[in-house]
Amino acid sequence: MAQSGGRLIMMSKSRQGSTAELWLPVAEINELPASVAETPPSTQVAPLMVMAVDDDGLC
Repeated sequence: MAQSGGRLIMMSKSRQGSTAELWLPVAEINELPASVAETPPSTQVAPLMVMAVDDDGLC
């Protein structure tokens, strides 16, 4: 991710939880492909699902 100008920051505090920040670079496109340019913008946002897995023991 760093090679593309982005980064992932993980922070964790005991008994408070963890935070993950995902920083993505802004796409710089001067011209959109025809298939994208002809598609009207959608007013609906697709649902997003994030799965977090903790493999540490609870003790």
